[in-house]
Amino acid sequence: LQSHSNDTTKEADPLLLHDAARSARLDTGVVHPLPRRCGCCDDRRVGTDDRVSQLTSLDCGYPSRRCATPNPWRARCEALGTRHYGDIVWAFGGHHYQVIGGTRAQMTWRGAEADAWGRCYAGAPGYLAAIESREENEFLLNLLKTHPGYREGARAWIGGLDATSAGAFSWLGRWDDSASPSVFYDGREQRTEEADEERMDLYHNFADGEPNEIGSEDCVAFESTGQWKDENCYTPLPFFFVEFDA
Repeated sequence: LQSHSNDTTKEADPLLLHDAARSARLDTGVVHPLPRRCGCCDDRRVGTDDRVSQLTSLDCGYPSRRCATPNPWRARCEALGTRHYGDIVWAFGGHHYQVIGGTRAQMTWRGAEADAWGRCYAGAPGYLAAIESREENEFLLNLLKTHPGYREGARAWIGGLDATSAGAFSWLGRWDDSASPSVFYDGREQRTEEADEERMDLYHNFADGEPNEIGSEDCVAFESTGQWKDENCYTPLPFFFVEFDA
C-alpha cells in the first residue's frame, strides 16, 4: 500500500489486512472489499461446512491472474534472452529443442532437469522434453541418432516422472506456472473409468512390459528405438532432450 502526502492516517499492514479478511470469509462465506495488494490471485477456495468463497482480484488487484510459484529460471531467461551454450537449437511444431550429451556425458534425471532449466531460448527457460505426439517422438529420435556423439544403444532422459504417485506418470520436467502436471499414463490398479476416458488421447510410447517399476524406477528414459521405459532417476545416461515453449 502506498500512502499519499495529504493522508495523515497511519498505514495498515497489508498482510494483517489479508489475514483478517480471510478470517472474515471463513466466518461468513462473504468476500469483503479490501485494499489492493501486490501479488497475484489463484483459484484456491476457502470456507467452512458448505459455505465456500473464492479468493478474488480484490485481494491483489490483478484480475484473472493465477497465483503461481515464482519461476526464477523464467525471470533469468527473460533477462538473458538466449543461452544455448553452443548446442544447436531445432524447431518443431511451434517449440524449440536441443539434444544434449555425448559419449563422455553421464547425467542423472535430476541433473538433466537442472541443466535444462538453466538454458534459455527467446526468453523462455528450457525443461526436459514432454513428448505429446508420435510425430514429436520421431523428431526427437532422429535428433538423437544424428547427434555427432551418438553411439548405438545410447539413451536419453525425457521429462516423465511418477514420483508423485507410483505408477501414474506425468510430465514433471516442465515448470508450468498455470496448472498442475497432468497424468499421461496411469498404470495403477485402482483407476476410474472417468479418468481413463480423460487420458484416451494422451500420447505415450512405453515399450511392451513397461513401465515395470523394477528397483524404484520413477523416471522415463527414451530408448535408442524411440520407445520409453521407466528407469531409476539416478542412473547416468549420456543424453537428454531440452524443450522450450518458444
